[in-house]
Amino acid sequence: MRIFMLLFAVTFLFALFPRTSYSVNTNTEQVVVPIDSSDHIYNLFTKGVMFYSTGNEPGWSLMIMNDLSLLFETINGVSVTTAKANESKAMDANVKRYDASSDAGSLSVSVYEKDCDDTMSDEKFRYKVKVNFMPPGSNKAEEFSGCGRYIPDYNLSGSWKLMMIRNERIVDSVYRNNVPFIQFNMSAMRVSGIAGCNRINGPVRQEANYIRFTDLAMTMMGCPEEMRENEIVKGLSATIAYSISGNELSLSNPDGVQLIYKKIIDESGKNEEAPERYIILNDIWALESIEGKQVIAEDFMKGLPYLEFHIKDMKYMGKTGCNNLFGTFEATNETIKFGPAAMTKMMCPGDYEQGFIKALNSANRWKVENMRLYLYKDDSELLVMKKVD
Repeated sequence: MRIFMLLFAVTFLFALFPRTSYSVNTNTEQVVVPIDSSDHIYNLFTKGVMFYSTGNEPGWSLMIMNDLSLLFETINGVSVTTAKANESKAMDANVKRYDASSDAGSLSVSVYEKDCDDTMSDEKFRYKVKVNFMPPGSNKAEEFSGCGRYIPDYNLSGSWKLMMIRNERIVDSVYRNNVPFIQFNMSAMRVSGIAGCNRINGPVRQEANYIRFTDLAMTMMGCPEEMRENEIVKGLSATIAYSISGNELSLSNPDGVQLIYKKIIDESGKNEEAPERYIILNDIWALESIEGKQVIAEDFMKGLPYLEFHIKDMKYMGKTGCNNLFGTFEATNETIKFGPAAMTKMMCPGDYEQGFIKALNSANRWKVENMRLYLYKDDSELLVMKKVD
């Protein structure tokens, strides 16, 4: 039974729990790849996941998407995808409930704010989760229990300059060249910045559109009254909700909008310290086509070529279908450049290996869509590679 649970953890749970490695098979051999759990949490964000939970005995996973649709799967083959769920909150406890149904069955999900220890990963979570699944035609629900977490909103990442306190625009000249700002590090769930003339920093709690700045630490410099630092700090401390519209961030509570910030943009037009979207490259990708021509494993001496990207040190490695290769690369959120590859020297039949290498050397743009990596030279498609789980 333990073996089956481990297999499930690799397939269904990989996106949430931190691990040191996982293995895949590319028709030639097993490849063990180091994993950073923060990469997978970011990947969940890019897929539109708001809340993710898992459990075991038997193994299951649940995604609550930003549009409140539900995706539920179990190791026993249950797979349910619903439209927007009905969301409700209990009056006497911090419990949210989501109810939805589809042709594959109905789901009732309860999310409790209560410490939860996952017995497989040894991770601690803020939320316990119960899922009641009613199969089609049945009058008896199956119950699943586990732990969950909200996925950070990386759209908050970067620096934001204060523009307004409630409905009053601030006067920049009061602050000389250091207008108050806040800067989010959503991977660490931290916020820092300046509130008037003093520096602030501390943890941030963000779940869906809920946000709290808890235990903010400040320096103790005396600020001129016209800097309105007390109002700014009070506004941050009272905030319980946020919204982003374009480059504007509004922080609010039931009394209304307290503070409005604007995204800081550098001279190149890039959001300062914006989240790097190219982190989604950090995966294994197996070749599907070269310049529009589909390929199969039999075209290559040792199975399909594949690439492994390691964002932490901006290196890649993999196989050409015959030889091993590795090197460095550069990437932005749209462009990519592969450095010269070091390769083994095995003689390989056919032209496919050379076509693969030539395409890598020519690539200057990329995108990821539908679990596939597309590499281009300008507007010409060179390679299509499928994500390998």
